[in-house]
Amino acid sequence: MANQLRATLESALRSRKLDSTLTSMLPPVAQQDRSARAATGLSQVDAALQGGLLRGQLSEIVGTHSSGRTTVLLGLLAEEYS
Repeated sequence: MANQLRATLESALRSRKLDSTLTSMLPPVAQQDRSARAATGLSQVDAALQGGLLRGQLSEIVGTHSSGRTTVLLGLLAEEYS
């Protein structure tokens, strides 16, 4: 079922010429390349993400009300622009 859904999604993206958004189209990122990751500024989150968010890829921060989504985002922005 999941493979069929993925194939349908990839087909729809290709038909709209949006297939470059597929992560399978991106070059592989070496796990040890720390410059390919953006630290969030929160040590526990960075540890869980093996150094931070991957640069050049779309990331979504989700959670319930008052779960710290904005804190993570503000920490990331502060780390990136400090």
